[in-house]
Amino acid sequence: RRIVVSPEKREEDFEQIFRNKYFQRYSSFIVGDQVRHEICYGNRLGVQTIWLRQGMFADELPVHAAEEPTYIVRRLKNILNVVW
Repeated sequence: RRIVVSPEKREEDFEQIFRNKYFQRYSSFIVGDQVRHEICYGNRLGVQTIWLRQGMFADELPVHAAEEPTYIVRRLKNILNVVW
């Protein structure tokens, strides 16, 4: 298993990560706290998404289907229950 942390949250940055042959979209996850950004980008790329629903964007609900996460967690440690 590999974990990549992207310092930027642009769609192009996520696309670049998946150009790498080590990452398969069907078995990868994008974790983010903003449905309008990371979750939407992940869905557009065909990657499973995990919305870390806490902090400043916890109440920012999805408006469009592209913003709907695959999974929702409220604590960082709960991400492990999803990915393992």
